[in-house]
Amino acid sequence: MNQKAVFIDRDGTIVEDVPYCNSPRKIRLLNGAGKAIKRLNDQGYLVILITNQSGVARGYFSEETLGEIHNKLREELDCFGAHLDDIFYCPHHPSEGCTCRKPSTGLIERAVEKHGINNNLSYFIGDRLIDMQAANRTGCKAVLVPYAPPETDYFKSDVTPDSRPSFLAGDFTAAVDWILADAAGEAAVSVIIPTLNEEHNICCVLPRLLRVPGISEVILVDGKSTDRTVENALRLWPEIKVINQPGRGKGNAMRVGFEAACGDIVVTLDADGSLAPEELPRYIEPLFDGYQMVKGSRFCRGGGTSDMPLFRRLGNFIFTKMANLVCGCRYTDLVYGYHAFRRQILGSLCLKSDGFEIDTEMYIRATRKGLKVKEVPSYEAKRMEGAGKLRSFHDGARILRTILRESVHG
Repeated sequence: MNQKAVFIDRDGTIVEDVPYCNSPRKIRLLNGAGKAIKRLNDQGYLVILITNQSGVARGYFSEETLGEIHNKLREELDCFGAHLDDIFYCPHHPSEGCTCRKPSTGLIERAVEKHGINNNLSYFIGDRLIDMQAANRTGCKAVLVPYAPPETDYFKSDVTPDSRPSFLAGDFTAAVDWILADAAGEAAVSVIIPTLNEEHNICCVLPRLLRVPGISEVILVDGKSTDRTVENALRLWPEIKVINQPGRGKGNAMRVGFEAACGDIVVTLDADGSLAPEELPRYIEPLFDGYQMVKGSRFCRGGGTSDMPLFRRLGNFIFTKMANLVCGCRYTDLVYGYHAFRRQILGSLCLKSDGFEIDTEMYIRATRKGLKVKEVPSYEAKRMEGAGKLRSFHDGARILRTILRESVHG
């Protein structure tokens, strides 16, 4: 069986979530759902609706009415040239203990048998953990929507292994973007973490990172720590790739990590706990929508910081305005190290910096090369323990020299 499919939930996934929807007039497609389903149709995926509809057993509507609702849904999709290849629903009450109500797998199994579907080539998009469970139990990759970072129920809940999605998506369109990239082998994610004597902080960062779906590898570039940083990292994440940094400085560590990364997407994360691993999906998602780099900003709407004294805010403001003026950038935050990018762009950036100025160098060169860059809001917390490595005036001078150099030689 080589037929591939995308199973989709209904309410809250492709249509507005109306509790016990009992009329075709209440069906409203979510923005972008029709076009996204059309893309799946065009790529040869069967698109199959898998939905619990206990409203039948509860007496809120009949199966005949449910059929009319689904006919209306088909009509709505037809306006976009999209279609559902089949619909499977469970009409039973949760107390009946049937084998078809999600998270049970009966509906998916019926679809597989009817259409000759290969689950290893297939995906499931849903908005609840029971959808993820049904997908994982049948061998499909699961995508959870909508994802509202960083304060989302997913990260607040106790997620069991069979409830874990393969990816968190902001909406149905983003889910389809990821599915098509993953199927093409272009969705692997490498996370680079430079470290130097962060034995306590790494014990907080890695468990949080472990909860983020879709990470292919984590590379810890250690700058000759004299404490238990590496030992603690290996204990918490045995598969972590540890590289002993040959040089000095954050920029050198990042460049070493970039060179070692195997993922299609590379993300940088600090080891001090100031950058939230839970935000990582918001950096990755735009890269499946045509962007080549995504950078965080503490000063665009939705961002913030609790770790920046006034004189550093002023310095960042001046550096950002200067880079925008003399280098043609349009950034709101120049000196911030949370970013993600397509690994294939590294060759064009030719990064050389060894210190904290590497972020500035990267952002300016991305603009100069005409790369498609997106800023996303990010919140910077105070580092958890210990003293930071940034030396405000020394590193500020290096950042200034980088801006001036790039303005002349860029």
